[in-house]
Amino acid sequence: MKPENKKRVVISYIVIVLLLLFVNLVLPRINIKEYSFDVFPSNLVSAGEKKSITDGTAGYLAFGPYIGCDRGKLRIEVFYTADSAGNTVDIYSNQNDRAFAKLELPINHHSVTLDADLPDDVTDMEFRVYYSGQGTLELDKVLVSERMTDLNIIILIYNIILVAVGIVIAVFAIKKKGSRK
Repeated sequence: MKPENKKRVVISYIVIVLLLLFVNLVLPRINIKEYSFDVFPSNLVSAGEKKSITDGTAGYLAFGPYIGCDRGKLRIEVFYTADSAGNTVDIYSNQNDRAFAKLELPINHHSVTLDADLPDDVTDMEFRVYYSGQGTLELDKVLVSERMTDLNIIILIYNIILVAVGIVIAVFAIKKKGSRK
């Protein structure tokens, strides 16, 4: 095999490896779920109603959905409209009796993002939106994304090892063929 062809083969393998790494790192590891606040329970409006309130009693406008989350990183993005201060959103678990993250909803924004590190698996994760009792607060939806868990990291390491072994085998095969001629 000519040296130019060997270089092309090696470069081709490297490109394939980089593409495999990209696909394994980025594409399947993001798990995003969307929840409409209309289906969440509320202390302030009737079940099934749009989660919107103006100058009313302070309390939780929405809470739920009580989902299971694996240990690791969790991100939520809350979409809303607010024209007064004091409204908050948090990531909360009754099982752990704690808020993993809490943030005040800025006035005249349309979304906020909260990140939380979950030290253990949680079976009852909820996202609570507290209404201060002043102004208007209207909730739309929440997007939930879980990032790499331990199992995904193990799969990723396994993929990297397999690809590295494939490259080593390909390089030795090319060298062996070259030494025969």
